[in-house]
Amino acid sequence: MTINWCGDVFSGRGDVSTTSLLVLSVIVGLQTRLTDSRSSPAHPWHEHTPTHDEFTGRPRRELSSDYDAIDPADWPHMRQKRNIIPHFNPFLRNFTENFVYFDSKINMSSRNTDFLYDNLHADPEENIVRHPIFWEEQENAETIRSNQAKLMKQYMDSTADPCVDFYQYACGNWGKINPIPKDKAAFDTFEMLRESLDSVLRDLLEAKISREDSDSYVKAKNLYASCINHDILQKRGEQPLLDLLDQFGGWPILKPDWNSKNFDWVILMGQLRLFNNDIFLSEWVGPDIKNSSEYIIQIDQQGLGLPTRDYYLQPSNRVYLDAYRNFLLTIVTLLGAPLANATTGAEEIIRFETDLARITPAPENRRNVSELYKRMSVGQLRYRVPKIDWFRYLSIILDRPVSPQENVVNFAVKYCEDLVELLEKTPPRIVSNYLLWRFVRHRVNNLDDRFQDAKQKFYFTLFGREETPPRWKTCVAQVNNNMGMAMGAMFVKKYFDENSKNDTLVMTKEIKQSFQELLAATDWIDPETKRLAAEKADVMMLRIGYPDFILNCTRGIKI
Repeated sequence: MTINWCGDVFSGRGDVSTTSLLVLSVIVGLQTRLTDSRSSPAHPWHEHTPTHDEFTGRPRRELSSDYDAIDPADWPHMRQKRNIIPHFNPFLRNFTENFVYFDSKINMSSRNTDFLYDNLHADPEENIVRHPIFWEEQENAETIRSNQAKLMKQYMDSTADPCVDFYQYACGNWGKINPIPKDKAAFDTFEMLRESLDSVLRDLLEAKISREDSDSYVKAKNLYASCINHDILQKRGEQPLLDLLDQFGGWPILKPDWNSKNFDWVILMGQLRLFNNDIFLSEWVGPDIKNSSEYIIQIDQQGLGLPTRDYYLQPSNRVYLDAYRNFLLTIVTLLGAPLANATTGAEEIIRFETDLARITPAPENRRNVSELYKRMSVGQLRYRVPKIDWFRYLSIILDRPVSPQENVVNFAVKYCEDLVELLEKTPPRIVSNYLLWRFVRHRVNNLDDRFQDAKQKFYFTLFGREETPPRWKTCVAQVNNNMGMAMGAMFVKKYFDENSKNDTLVMTKEIKQSFQELLAATDWIDPETKRLAAEKADVMMLRIGYPDFILNCTRGIKI
């Protein structure tokens, strides 16, 4: 089978969620092609998008273009953290095991699903073969292969000379057939796959609650129902958010009389983490990359409010920083802050985040994963970075005492030291304003249309997105982002084909065997390196499809 990779980037790249979708699409037989970067005028954002993953420094495949359901801090490196499912990912992959698990955490929303039904059949007038919904495909294997071949052929530009411009020859018609939807900043085959998946997840979430539904299924459906209730959002307005901010001691930008006496940024950071907000630091539980059979607490630097540090530090990106400032100012005034207070507070937040960008390591300095990886006990971490109360921070998140002997992995020790230094010279009021701004930013999707309009204006400048996606897409993404295990179990239970899983297992075993044969026949590798490579291949485990534990509603994960 020939896989035609149409383009390297259209308008962004990403890693984990897309990679997991890619793996799933291979399992079920859907080919993958990237978007033609020349099919539509590029938004200025694309000119500044780094060609490598912000976290690993490795080349990106694609960055999903809609960030409605997640904290923008996750933008530069959409990697899996909170859902403890191993991934086919160059950073999270263990050295002795190859995980190819279906990840149900699809962070991004997608476009209108009308095209799904239109694309089930060929267009008789244009003679164009359309993408099927892959998990509803009823044809036999030969017909599917034939349709995929026709699909690939229509994307080609046979008038181009492949010896002069192979890209144009292979993918020249892609953009003509697949224009960018108005509610997206990009569109490629990963987005096609994501759209069809979102449509199926929507059906699962909108199905009536039955007696057979597990507790997690019921909670996922109820969360979706509450999110989709537009009338309630309009009626309640910003009041639920204001009540929540008061529980955190109040947002200083809204309260001129705010008192810093009892403020502790570590406590607030931990409390916000309970709401799925990683700010300053990112904390999650996942497989140790050097021993994937062990789940361990992991800590890393967190991203910024804009996609990369260059948005703050490069003068050429001033238009985006200004749009970000205006977005912040609009949200704050909608929440009731006097304009003078809002303007001053917004400027302080932007200046602080610019300083934070300066201490955030550039991606080229984070490519050596082995160098970043620091496994130690919590007690040792407290010794290395004593000005962060790690015991209190982790005990808030884990809701239990943390012993000095408990192991963690820290990928950003130097950043932690620099962060403390920055916070020590920053007034508590500004620190609190910044922490709660990032929290409020994450909550915009749960507010009324005034806030959605402000967000859309910002996203148009930042990404070129022309329209706000329909509410249901935001809600599907929000449920999936927060209850990925439940969504994964619902999907697998109804749609996953065990035959495809077995076929893929056979295929990967054959690939492994071919690699071993190729390695044995290679004469340019020294004997010791060849021995180690062969040893690695021998112990590699193949786990295809999804982990069985997601179907067990009562089983927990041992840390």
